[in-house]
Amino acid sequence: LARRQRQSGFLLPQMGSRSRKGFTIGQAFYWAPAEWMDMTFGAEYLSRRGVAQNVELRARPWENMRLSSTYFAVNDRGLRGPGGARVPQAGHQSNVSLDAYLPGGWRAVADINQLTSLKFRLAFAETFTEAVNSEVRSSAFVTNNFRGFSLNFSASNYKNFLSAGSATTPETAVVLRAAPSARLSSVEQAPWKRWPIYFGFHTSAEALYRSEPGLTTPSAVQRFEVAPRVTIPLRWGPWLGVMPTFTVRSTQYGAQLAGGTLVSQSLRRTTGELTVDVRLPSLARVWQNGDTKWKHAVEPLFVYRYVRGVNAFGRFLRFDEIDTL
Repeated sequence: LARRQRQSGFLLPQMGSRSRKGFTIGQAFYWAPAEWMDMTFGAEYLSRRGVAQNVELRARPWENMRLSSTYFAVNDRGLRGPGGARVPQAGHQSNVSLDAYLPGGWRAVADINQLTSLKFRLAFAETFTEAVNSEVRSSAFVTNNFRGFSLNFSASNYKNFLSAGSATTPETAVVLRAAPSARLSSVEQAPWKRWPIYFGFHTSAEALYRSEPGLTTPSAVQRFEVAPRVTIPLRWGPWLGVMPTFTVRSTQYGAQLAGGTLVSQSLRRTTGELTVDVRLPSLARVWQNGDTKWKHAVEPLFVYRYVRGVNAFGRFLRFDEIDTL
């Protein structure tokens, strides 16, 4: 008979030896205060570096919510350099992940990552993939989809380390942040049942920030965008379908670049866009050999897109794909 209740207690100690860390010995404690939550606290002594701490949390308060968190830190003395001086690479990294379905059709998702420095990751990453990754991404949003509409509130932060720095030079990085951000969009909907004309739209309001060597924007650069569109599907018999979509996109920025210098003057960009989607007849054939069948299909698709109204591209601050239209 298996017992459902988990027991708290110390885990088996771990010992080893590594070239960069020296002799290592660690101990962890597993704590399960409730059936829907458990935690692991651990510490490890590194003879050549210092003391490392590790914490893991897993929780599921109710059926439609999952929460997990990790924290790893090292109080590093540093390895000795050519001159005998120690070069510490202390730091910490953490992650918080949340996925929850809320009342009223809302869903909340978060994936928040934090890293003190690239030097710390290079020194203490456990895998090659993690060691060569210079990016740190964090995002959180709540969303609700209803009657063909989608309402989203979000925040995101992206950091890409350009250099790890040294004892005399600081590390450099590109930081992109969108917080807060609100978006409302609609799928194509037909207001008239007898007419094959479909309308949709996309609108967003965001506070943006960018920092890189040589350029730092204010903490909140406003960007507001409205993009209504109309789609008219056309079909000539069962063989040919053409779907043109017309979009008018108006984007306003709270700041711009003038001669490579950031100035707090608003800038508006209005574009007209035409997209034509042509789908030709599909060709397919099925081969059979005993109980095995193979199907080979050819589905020709042609898409033409035309955009006009993007002028003075060098004046736009570039935060994401919207600005590189």
